[in-house]
Amino acid sequence: MRRVIVNYHYIRPTNSGGIHPCRIETFTEQISSLGASYSIVPLGEVVAAAKAHRPGNFCALTFDDGLAEHYRVAYPLLLAAKIPATFFPLGLPLSEGRIPLPHKLHILLSELSVDDLVRRLERFFPDAAPINRTTAMNPHRRFDDVLAANLKETLIALPAAERERFLEAVFREVVSDEPRLAKEFFLSPDQLREMHASGMEIGSHTYSHSALDRLPPALQSEEIARGEEVVRSIIAHRPRAFAYPHGRYTAETLAILEDRGYDAAYLLGAREVGAADGRFEIPRFDTNDVPSLLTPSL
Repeated sequence: MRRVIVNYHYIRPTNSGGIHPCRIETFTEQISSLGASYSIVPLGEVVAAAKAHRPGNFCALTFDDGLAEHYRVAYPLLLAAKIPATFFPLGLPLSEGRIPLPHKLHILLSELSVDDLVRRLERFFPDAAPINRTTAMNPHRRFDDVLAANLKETLIALPAAERERFLEAVFREVVSDEPRLAKEFFLSPDQLREMHASGMEIGSHTYSHSALDRLPPALQSEEIARGEEVVRSIIAHRPRAFAYPHGRYTAETLAILEDRGYDAAYLLGAREVGAADGRFEIPRFDTNDVPSLLTPSL
């Protein structure tokens, strides 16, 4: 018996620097293979099956960030196969047509080399220690090379104002029309509304994709509340599921989600859902883990 949740971000034809997608062909193959090995069910049913020790193999699919390809690529394939899924969009692109800082970094890494961006960061903050080029700062970053992973960790560790100042300065050099790019990059309110009306679950993923463990409780609460309100205003339904940006949270985050009445929250644990998992600490696999999930125990 296995209970697994698989999470997706980018689903695109080719890799492009900072964007490491699941290829469209791979996604099509994965939903077919997972459907042959598991009952693909709504997200909450996987958790319920684990809690109840229900016989069988259960899988759920989730999609973080509210990216355009979730509507253009994944959604039609899911509808055709009658597969349920949960989508966790960000509030900022939907409400303001702006690109969150993590996605600006992805875009920059698609236009510049990692080494170039690291050198720019070190020049921008000349008094800071150089970025480690040989040893990974965070072993949980499984899909980036060491330098790219350490660049991302260094940026997350910066004070929010300094991180924004650096990324915005470089982004303005590289991208001339942010509103146009945001429309191409993220799904629209109308698309989100359509997906919800068709039966897809819409959760929340904060407003701007900030790492919650780097924010004081008051700002965590604001990030969560603002993202939630954007989703509610679009689909006329308050989200009950939450996904942590970067998989990061604190004990205070759990208390905020409890106070706001969420049913469950999902992280990036790369393991199966267990009966003992707390409802705000439910693990998910990445699309790159799918091959290891295709021989489920019976």
